Formats: sequence, structure tokens, C-alpha cells
Amino acid sequence: MQDYYNRIDLNTDLSNISKEICKKYDLGNYISDKIIEIGYEDFNYILTSSKNKFFVKILYNGRDKNETNDYLNRLEQVRKSEIAFPKLLYSNNNALYELQIDNVLYRIFVFEYINGKNLLELGLTLNNEEIIYIANQIKLIHKVDLKPNFIYDSWAISSFPSEYVKNKDVIPDNFKNRINELYTSYNNIDFDKLPHSFVHGDIMNTNIMKDNNNKLWLIDFAVSNYLPRIQDLVVVACNICMTNNKEESYKRIKLLINEYSITYPLTTYEKEVFKLLFDISNAMFLMQSSYQKSIGNNSDETDFWFNKGVSGLNFSDKSEFDKILIK
Repeated sequence: MQDYYNRIDLNTDLSNISKEICKKYDLGNYISDKIIEIGYEDFNYILTSSKNKFFVKILYNGRDKNETNDYLNRLEQVRKSEIAFPKLLYSNNNALYELQIDNVLYRIFVFEYINGKNLLELGLTLNNEEIIYIANQIKLIHKVDLKPNFIYDSWAISSFPSEYVKNKDVIPDNFKNRINELYTSYNNIDFDKLPHSFVHGDIMNTNIMKDNNNKLWLIDFAVSNYLPRIQDLVVVACNICMTNNKEESYKRIKLLINEYSITYPLTTYEKEVFKLLFDISNAMFLMQSSYQKSIGNNSDETDFWFNKGVSGLNFSDKSEFDKILIK
């Protein structure tokens, strides 16, 4: 838990921050808070007041002022869209609340609480109708006319080369050759040939909520960027679409791509590199979770991503992707 507190240099009882948030946003009297121990960067928790529950995000202290403003701009643009995203709360027309306590600055965003859990907590696999829904949410994201400044995400496909150089020594021996080959192949990708758009970048089990009415919500645009649009599809394919059944997994990937392609048909080059990016995304799950283990973070979430990486790399099959992508 101390590592989690260190993300924001927490030097006071969390209730003191929550009480100030309640005053600032007119949320009634403070009752309690509950930390959400998922993710590896920002500090997230549920604040309960006499009026309701609210989701609070305190930005990781490594984000500078420019990154904070960029994130705010992302939230503003998403708010104006039709994306299923929790309502962002404002105080005096400001969404960003900067609170200073004992020389520590906390940069805070408050959202409407979604009465439900994320897919990882629920242990759920989405059905075909829900896969189609997610494909249409991706289309709405890619429709957003925004080219934000780049935010580095250590788990993103685009970070693979730099993270490989830093963390290659922690890769399990039985995957070292495979991931080394992916590193070589990555450097041959012509990213300028891939259509770019605003992307979420992190549409995974931890960032899809299902509420008590079975509605799905996308959360956490903290690492959204202007990148090859295919990266959102790849991340969903190797996370949301994967099951323990190989044949079923590829059917779900096909469903995702076909629904997306109704509006945004994949280019020939996107189809050509899809499997490679799929493998790289799984390699990132494996490599980054291995790094977390190497520094003592042996949480259930870390084990989840490690197992996702292993199963994804083992499932990957060129002939199956050819059936989906080559007509």
C-alpha cells in the first residue's frame, strides 16, 4: 500500500483530501473512502458522501503541468462525444482541482460513480453483442478530432522498443528468443503507412466497467494519444476477445474487426501488421508484468497480465489471422 501512496506523495490522511473535495464540489458531508488498488500509475479511489458515491482520480506525481493540462483537454473532448464515459464533475467551471496540503500538490478529477465493477473484478467474458458494442465505442473514440501531445505509457505497443531495452533481462528464458524476434520485426514497421487517430490506448478488462443495469462504460483516458488507430483494435483483440478456447477467440476477433470495418475498413497494410502488433501487445503484457514481479509487485493484477501475455503468445496463429484479415 505504501507504494500506492507514494504515487501522489500522500502525506496526510486521505480523509482530509476527501473532505476538501466534498466542500469544493458541494458533495455533502464526507462519509468514507475506498482505494482502488488497480493500475500502475495514478491514484484512484471511491469517495462516499451524504449525497452519493464518486470516483476520484489523483494524478501520479510524475505527471508535469503540461501533461496534466493535456489530460484535462482529453477529458473535455471525450465529454463532448457520445462515448460511454462517466460524467466529469466541475466546480466553478473547472474540472481540475488543485489542492495543496503541507507543500504537496494534489491534482484531482472527480467523476460520477458507476455502480458496478470492471471486467477483471467481475471475472467476466463479454458476449458477442458486447464485443460489437465495444467495436462501436472504438469508432466513436476514433471520431474525436483531437491530436493531443504525446503521453508515454510504459505498457503501450508504441513503447515496446524502449521498454525492451530496459527490461529484456527479466523476460522468462523460454520467451527471450521470441520477444527478441519481435523487437527486430517492430523496427521494420512503417508506422507512417498506418492511419492515425485519437485512441484510448488502454481498452482492457480493468478499464471497462459493467454497471448494475449491465451497461458497459469505458473509463480512464489517462494514456490516450494520437497513434495508429489499429492499436485500439489490437489491444481489445488480445485482451477482451481472448478466451480459453482458441477457435472462439478468433471468432470474437473477427467479429470485432468486421464491426469496426463497417465504418473504417482496414487498409492492406493494417491487415499485414495486425498479427505482429497483436504479438507485441502480448509481449508487453509478459515483459512488463515480469518487471513488476522483479521489483516485488506480485499482486493478482500482475499475475493476470503475466498469464495474459503467455496465453496470447501461445495462441497467436498466422493461419487464423489470415482467415480473418485476408479475403
